[in-house]
Amino acid sequence: MNITINEARNLILYAQGFYNEFSEPIDVLNFLGTIQLDSINVLARNQELVIYSRFGNYDTDKLYKTVYDQNAFEYWGHSASWMPMSYYKLFLHRIRLLQQHGRSATTVNKQVREEYSEYYKVVMDLIKEKEFVSSSDFKEVKRSGQGWWNFKPAKRVLEDLFDQGIITVSNRDKNFNRIYCLSEKYITWHKNKTDIGIRDSVKELMWLGINRLGIATQRETADYFRCYKWSEPWKEAFEELLEEKKIEEVYIENKKTKYYLAKELFDKYSNENISTNMLHPVLISPLDNLIWDRKRVHNLFNFNYKVEFYKKVENREYGYFVLPLLSRGGIRGRADLKFDRGNNVLNVLGFWLENEGTSDEMEQALINLKTFLKADKLEYF
Repeated sequence: MNITINEARNLILYAQGFYNEFSEPIDVLNFLGTIQLDSINVLARNQELVIYSRFGNYDTDKLYKTVYDQNAFEYWGHSASWMPMSYYKLFLHRIRLLQQHGRSATTVNKQVREEYSEYYKVVMDLIKEKEFVSSSDFKEVKRSGQGWWNFKPAKRVLEDLFDQGIITVSNRDKNFNRIYCLSEKYITWHKNKTDIGIRDSVKELMWLGINRLGIATQRETADYFRCYKWSEPWKEAFEELLEEKKIEEVYIENKKTKYYLAKELFDKYSNENISTNMLHPVLISPLDNLIWDRKRVHNLFNFNYKVEFYKKVENREYGYFVLPLLSRGGIRGRADLKFDRGNNVLNVLGFWLENEGTSDEMEQALINLKTFLKADKLEYF
């Protein structure tokens, strides 16, 4: 199959839900399958912006209430993420891996289990007593020189118990701190405990991934739920999908990279007569699902983008919290923004137009974002 670069971009945006009309904000999460969580709140948190960019204005307090009313769970999807509760069974193999080895190659959780073994009973006893706890419920003094974030012992134990699936996040407080409870009290999977095994789980995650990416390489597909990071059989799963003719190779004009698409998704897209005029200008989060893979974004959207809030001021090219401008089927600019909550003003610290973006498109996107944030006005610097 051969397609143009504009057709490829449009299919990607379609697969990412930018042309959808969602009934409720939670529907965006159910559609995307995973939304990365982040606590940075200089404008709004990532999960809030990802939903805003596809749904429009909504009540964020209501969203959190809906999410934590057992409609979603937190775990390691694409980094720390929200995922629909129905996906829990797809991550049992990842939970088992962390039970056995701890998180990542650092084996930090194995070290925690040995170093703080006496705390596990204390932590579990308090959870059983209070039902809901946060790290602030434990009064130990933070230890220094222990490495890995220097978390106080109870917090490190809580993190490990979360990784092992013994406890889960049942809510967040006003400062976005985790509130934990026993998984069996919150995760609805515990009612029937269906387990489809690692092979079928990874295959399903790869299938979900390529359907949400629209067009992707093997590695990009595996990255959506980070299947490659956890040494899961993602290559075998991808080959099975190819053999079953659920996915097929696609050639994009002037691109040498080997891409694939989900045939069922492409057929649906082809029948819906999608036009780029249906996409209103919108500013998307630096951690939006669309732009997780910076190399992919450059290759397919001709847009060089880097997250800069981890960099020192002097090393930033554009700014701290810079949002790409999505319009007319492409990424056409960026804006460095900050929400001054004290004065209720959305500060535009700078903006840049690219790929034939226009000032009108940027202004419309900024006005819409101001409305979502309930800011009184825009102020340009």
